[in-house]
Amino acid sequence: MAVLRYQLLREVLGAATLSLVLLTLVLVVGNVMTRFFYLLVSSDVPLWYLFEIFVLLIPFSLIFTLPWSLLTGILLALGRMSADQELVAIRAAGLSLGWLTAPLVLLAIFLSLVNLLISTVVAPWCDARLRSMAYVLAGRNPAVLFEPRQVISIFPGLRIWLEEKQGPYLKNVHVWELDERENTLRSLRAKRAQIEADPTGESILLTLWQARIEERNPEDPRDLTKLRIGTRFEEAPVRIQLAPMKQLAQKRRGLSSLRLDELMERIWQGRTAREDFNFYPTLTEIQKRVAAALSPLALALIGIPLGVHFHRRETSIGIAFSVAVALSYYFLLVFVETFKERGAVYPELLIWLPNILVQTLGLWLCWRLSRW
Repeated sequence: MAVLRYQLLREVLGAATLSLVLLTLVLVVGNVMTRFFYLLVSSDVPLWYLFEIFVLLIPFSLIFTLPWSLLTGILLALGRMSADQELVAIRAAGLSLGWLTAPLVLLAIFLSLVNLLISTVVAPWCDARLRSMAYVLAGRNPAVLFEPRQVISIFPGLRIWLEEKQGPYLKNVHVWELDERENTLRSLRAKRAQIEADPTGESILLTLWQARIEERNPEDPRDLTKLRIGTRFEEAPVRIQLAPMKQLAQKRRGLSSLRLDELMERIWQGRTAREDFNFYPTLTEIQKRVAAALSPLALALIGIPLGVHFHRRETSIGIAFSVAVALSYYFLLVFVETFKERGAVYPELLIWLPNILVQTLGLWLCWRLSRW
């Protein structure tokens, strides 16, 4: 009789694996196109850089595609067995559906643990690595970061604009040095420039030729009456330090980019440092990580009875049905997360509502199914 469980598990895993590959590929490619399209169209970006970005985006997609793929596999496998009357034959042999689908529940629990590991450890590490990728690329091939006819603002305290670029050589370059309030302290204009990477990878040397420099009063940069103009240099080197760029990228990390221990430390520091610290968003983020990690179990519990009642063997209909169920679950999860700033509604507990609703509905359908 164990061969029946093995056959069902193999069919579910086959469909789920194919769905996982396709869904993950779609989400990763879409993410690359929306966030890193400017790198794709640049001929200077090395292939290793694009490949590493592609790989680092995979864990973020797996958080959603793992449970979605499991649901698709369950609906397709049980739907086919139900349409072919195989489930009727199994019950006629005295075997319960609970006994048959027990391996699917164990598989869902295992995937929930994997999802928890990804969302709390792997995905935050990948996010930190993604944020430092520009720093790594700047140390190896800085010319990639200088795109013509657009303001370059990735270097803290600097704004750069150039008209043309041919390899490391630039034409008609404008450089603005800013203070902490982003007021212009000094502006440089050059007809030609060259970009060179420091051998240590810690800085970029921008050499300006035929440069003209304008300096403002550091105490009052907006007072143009104290503007010093007309200083000209045949050659003016500008050294761009890369460490501030990496530090700024790390400071801009949101709650979703922090590891679980960093979130706990944030709560502790906020409570001890400030009395008005709003810890509800951080608490909600922690609870959301755990709740979202349990989504494979929640979707499996509702997918099993729905698959039995499905009575359809068409793959397209099964996939469409899984899309509707998964999107409903994630839409409810995103909707509940919008209350994370409102402590009066206990958002750290409210974030569990989608799991409670889906699992309760799934257990009720399984109970009804066991009585047939």
